[in-house]
Amino acid sequence: MGLKRIDLYRLSHLFLPLPFFLIPFLGGNHLSLYYVTIDKFWIESTFVLFLVFAVLFQSRNKNLFTGKTVLYFFIPFAIINLISVFYTWNIFSTMNEMNTLIWIAGSVYIFINAKKRDVFLYALVLGTVLSAICAIAQSKFLFPGLVETFKGGTHADMVRAQAIPFSSFLHYNVFGGFMCSVLPLAFYFGAVKKKWIYMPITALIIVGLIISTSRIAMGLSFLAAVYFVVSTLKNKDFKGVFSIVAVVLTGIAITFVLLQTGKAGDFRGLTGELEKKAHVTRSEVKTLNTRTEIWKNGFAAFRANPLTGYGAGAFEYGYRKYFDGGIYTKHAHTVILKYGVELGIMGLLCFLFYVTGFVYFLRKKIKTPEFQFIGVSIGCGFLFGVLDFSFDMPALVITFFVLTSVFFVDEKNKTTDETDKDFPVNADFKVRREHAGFGLRFKKRLIPSMLIVLLVCSLLFTNKAGLAGKSIENGILMEENGFFSNAYQSYRDAIRDMPANNEGYIRAAAVLRRIYMVEPDTKNKNSIKKALNACLEIINRKSDKDSQLYFANGLCYETLGENRAAEDFLLRAVSYYPSAAEYVSEIVRFYIKGGDLQKAKQWSHAIDPYLEKYKSAKNPKGFYVYRIKDMAAEIEYRLGNKRGALVIAEQNLHDAEEGRYVISDIKTGKVVPLEPFKNYLKGRADHFK
Repeated sequence: MGLKRIDLYRLSHLFLPLPFFLIPFLGGNHLSLYYVTIDKFWIESTFVLFLVFAVLFQSRNKNLFTGKTVLYFFIPFAIINLISVFYTWNIFSTMNEMNTLIWIAGSVYIFINAKKRDVFLYALVLGTVLSAICAIAQSKFLFPGLVETFKGGTHADMVRAQAIPFSSFLHYNVFGGFMCSVLPLAFYFGAVKKKWIYMPITALIIVGLIISTSRIAMGLSFLAAVYFVVSTLKNKDFKGVFSIVAVVLTGIAITFVLLQTGKAGDFRGLTGELEKKAHVTRSEVKTLNTRTEIWKNGFAAFRANPLTGYGAGAFEYGYRKYFDGGIYTKHAHTVILKYGVELGIMGLLCFLFYVTGFVYFLRKKIKTPEFQFIGVSIGCGFLFGVLDFSFDMPALVITFFVLTSVFFVDEKNKTTDETDKDFPVNADFKVRREHAGFGLRFKKRLIPSMLIVLLVCSLLFTNKAGLAGKSIENGILMEENGFFSNAYQSYRDAIRDMPANNEGYIRAAAVLRRIYMVEPDTKNKNSIKKALNACLEIINRKSDKDSQLYFANGLCYETLGENRAAEDFLLRAVSYYPSAAEYVSEIVRFYIKGGDLQKAKQWSHAIDPYLEKYKSAKNPKGFYVYRIKDMAAEIEYRLGNKRGALVIAEQNLHDAEEGRYVISDIKTGKVVPLEPFKNYLKGRADHFK
C-alpha cells in the first residue's frame, strides 16, 4: 500500500490561524515565566514569519479579494502615518508604528479572505487564555521572587514597580484591557455556539481580567455581561443565560481560591491592589486627575502643532516640550489624543473616518448573533482605548482593526471554490471571472505580493530592532558591573543593528565620556577621544528632536573642552524638555563652572513654574530641585549676597525636612532615606553662616 499524497494546500489551512494565536503576546514586553523569560523580539519575529506564510497560502485561495471597502477606509489613515516619516520627531518610533501597520494589513488580509473566520477567532481566544494562564503563573511564582532577576530596561522597571501580573504586556491595565476586548468572543463560542470547552476558557480569561486589577476593563466587561444576559433573554435562551452567569461565578471563585492558597507574601501587592480598588476612594479621584493632567499637557502639544503632529508613534517627544513637571508619561492614555498629537488633525480625522465607516456597516450586520458579539468586543476594546493607552500596544490595535474589518466585507460578492458550501458562487459571476483573464489575475496577486514584500521587510526590521534592544540590555548590565569597554562594544552592536534607535548612540557616548574622564594614559585618552568625536559626529547628523540626545551630546562636548558646542546642545535639550530639572541643574552647573554667574542665576529660576508639580509624591526627581536650590545659594554667596545665600540654603533644608520633594537613587530609581541628604544640606547652611 503506497503512501497517500499529502495535499499541502489543504494542510496549510491548519497553520493559517497561527498568527492569531500569537496576537495576545504582542504586548510590547518580554514574557516572564518563573525563571524563564521569552524575549519579545522572538515572539514578534515568529508572529511575522507566520504571517508571511499565511498570506502566501491565502493568496493561492480561489477567493477574490473582498477587502476593497476596507482599503477605502484604511488607506487614508495608513498614508498619513507614512507621510509622517518625513517630519517625525523620532524616526525609530515612527518606524515601529509603520511596522505595526504592516502587521495589521497582513492580519486583516488573511482574516477577511478566510473561508471559515471562526477558526481564526478560536485561535485568538486560545492565545488569550494562554496569556491569562501566564499571568496566573506570574502571580503564583514571579512576585516577588523574580524582582531582582532583571537589572535594567523598561521590563526591569515594570517588574520592580508592581506586584501585579501583566503577562507580556507593558502594564497590567493594558493586560486587563486585552482580556476585556476578547472576553465577548469567548462568551460567544461558549454560550451561543454551545462549545463546552470554551466555558472553562472563558472562566480563566475572567480570572486574568480580575487579577489585572484594571477597573476600566472590569467595568466594561460587566456592562458587556449585562448586554449578553439581556440579549439571550430576548431570544429566550435560558440555557445561555445560565452558562454566562455560571462562567462569571466560576471565574470569580477561581480567583478567590488562588488568592487564598498563595504562599506567604506572594499576593501582598495583588490582594492589596484589589482591596484598594474595590472601594470608591480618593485613589480613584487621583487616577482620574492623573489622566486629566496627561490630557491637558497632551492637548497643549496638539494645540501647538495641530496640522501635522509630531510623527506616528512620537507622542512622547511632542509631549515633553509641554510637560508641566507632574507625572511623566510616554503614552497619551486615550486613542483620540494619541492620533491627534502624533498625526495632527488630518490623521485624527482619517482614524475617525475609519471608525465612522465601521459604525455605518455595523448597522447592517448587527442583527446576526456572531456580529453582535464581535461588535461588543470591538466596543470594549475601543472604549478602553479612549480611557487608556491600549492603542500603543500591537496586540490591542491589531485586534481592533481585524475585528472591525469583517464589517466592511460584503459576503454576497465573495467567491470561493466550487466545493465551498458557506458562500455559494453566482454562476454568471463565474463566467465573467473565467473570461477576465490576466487583468483579474494581476489584481488578485498584486495585494498579497505587496504584503509579502512588506512583511519580509517587517521581519528584518523586527529582528534587527530586537537584536539592538538585547545589545542595549547587555550593555546596561555590563556598565552596572563596571565593565565599561564591554558595555561600549554592546552599544556599538546596537547601533550597527538599528541605527535609527537613538538609545544606542546616547549610551555609547555616555560610556565613552565616562571612560575618557577616568583614563590616565594619554595615548589611550586620545584614542577614546577620537571614538567619542566620531560618535558625536554621527549623532549631530540625526534629525530627531530628542532632548535626551541633545543632553548627552552637551555633556560629552563639555568633557572634551568644547564649551560652545556643549552650551548649544544643553540649551537645545532644555528647549525640547523645559520642565526637566535634570537638564536645568546641569546648565546651572555649566555656567557656574564657566564663571558666568549671571546666566547661572537666571537659569536657577527656570524650574520655578514647575515646582508645584515637583511636589507630587509620584515625582521622584526632587533631588534635582534640591540641587538647583543649593547651587542658587552658591551663586548668591559668590555674588556677595551672603544673607540671600543663607535664606535659600535654610529654605532648602526646611523643604528636605518636610519631605516636600521626593528624592530617589539616580541609578536604581528607588526612594532613598533623607537623613544623609539632610545632613549635607545642614552642612551647606552652616557653611553660608
